[in-house]
Amino acid sequence: MKGKTVFIDIDGTITHDTSGNSEVGYFEYALRNLLERKYHLTVSEALKKVLKAEEKVIGKDPFLALSYLDFNVSKEELWREILKVQKKVLKVYSDAVYFVRGLYEMGYNLYIVSNNTTNRALAKLIRAGLANLKGSKYFKKIYGYDFTSCQKNSPDFYRKVLNDREFNIESIVMVGDDSVCDMEIPKEAGIKNFIIVNRKQKKNILKRDGAYFVNNLILMLKILKR
Repeated sequence: MKGKTVFIDIDGTITHDTSGNSEVGYFEYALRNLLERKYHLTVSEALKKVLKAEEKVIGKDPFLALSYLDFNVSKEELWREILKVQKKVLKVYSDAVYFVRGLYEMGYNLYIVSNNTTNRALAKLIRAGLANLKGSKYFKKIYGYDFTSCQKNSPDFYRKVLNDREFNIESIVMVGDDSVCDMEIPKEAGIKNFIIVNRKQKKNILKRDGAYFVNNLILMLKILKR
């Protein structure tokens, strides 16, 4: 597999939210917790105010939503609360962390491509030990919803990413856990190399249609080292 540029998904690839929430996630609950504690609001009152504020910002980013709350909550307070909540609900896939660090040491150019906004993605990378509040040394850039204004189920997401800089499309490897959003859709944008991780897959490695399907990302390090 050729390529020295790797696009990597987050949700399901590097981390997994175990909270069981779909429409309202732990980011919202973290901000709700702060409003409850600081201003003695009920659970429903606090959450309603959080969701209303998030509707006014791109990607429903809770950090941007702070400006639309009628309460004084700092970004520092929100970061502390989110990082605390993450420890309880956000699972980190150790094979993905090892994979990212291995690629970095091998000189690969790594980029996050995610439906998350930059702040949400950064928080998850911090939980995985791949970033801090200042950013990530492993990833050159985070491409999220706040950059593309669309999600990965649209080829336009990938086209906007590819147009951001002079990528050699032949050298790009896309890594994710969704065979549609992380393979079929980026194919429409011209990307040709793929690694799809399915940790429930029985066989270690399967290869078909130019893509690798693996149950552990560490297995790909030897192949990418060639």
